[in-house]
Amino acid sequence: LKTQVMPRDARHHILHIEDDPEVAGAVAQLLGANGYEVTHAADGLSGLLAFNQDPNQWAAVLVDLALPHVSGYSLLKEMHQARPSLPLIVLTGAAPGTNLEVYELGAVILWHKPISSTELLENLRVLIHF
Repeated sequence: LKTQVMPRDARHHILHIEDDPEVAGAVAQLLGANGYEVTHAADGLSGLLAFNQDPNQWAAVLVDLALPHVSGYSLLKEMHQARPSLPLIVLTGAAPGTNLEVYELGAVILWHKPISSTELLENLRVLIHF
């Protein structure tokens, strides 16, 4: 008897919270082409609502820090509390060397845009064992 802890497709489902439509589109296209399912939220509040519908359905969350309504920092804190083992990945346009406090809030990786698609995919694969 096999016990399924997560829904079967949960390994592939990424929540991307990003207010820049160009970045969101590029990431969705890249991940989609590589077998991931992506749910996009354009601001912090809708990101939080999407996350809270079912915190266990996500394989990882990609989150921007400067977001309308609810900041990336608040999101990290909330999501990490709800599900400590979930890989939270920060993608920020801020200067490298800044925003290091995201690690204390539960982030596993801090990336400064632009990030190469190879790097994004390889790291995701390692994090969620896809």
